Amino acid sequence: MQRLPDGKVDFLGPPEGLNANEWRFKNSPALGWPYALLQDERMNVVLAPQALRKKERYEELKPFLPPVEEYLPVLSFTADEESELAILVTDINDYFNQQYANWITQGLNVREAWPGFVEQLEKIGIARYVEIYQAAYDRYAAAN
Repeated sequence: MQRLPDGKVDFLGPPEGLNANEWRFKNSPALGWPYALLQDERMNVVLAPQALRKKERYEELKPFLPPVEEYLPVLSFTADEESELAILVTDINDYFNQQYANWITQGLNVREAWPGFVEQLEKIGIARYVEIYQAAYDRYAAAN
């Protein structure tokens, strides 16, 4: 990082001959960067062209996005819930991906196949999956 004459903060790129990942792993013990950026400095960061374009696209799309309150927050699960979710997510995703591929490659009528699809999801445990997420959300809501 370097502070520019106008007080803004700019991030230095990797030295010549190294890409960003090579430089990061050579100089940092883990995946993070070893620096601190204080809250009042965050507004003064010089955005790289890619980040600037992303910010501009976000501003264009912002009027069409749902309010932040409608997004599902990052939820925390108990160890038992994590173990159960790992199995459920694998089974649900495998079944979904298999059925999706069948519908596409075999040209099946999704409307006709839908009741059987839902019935199989129930057998796999979709209701339990929803229960676990609901419990985690309830804990989050109670804490906030």
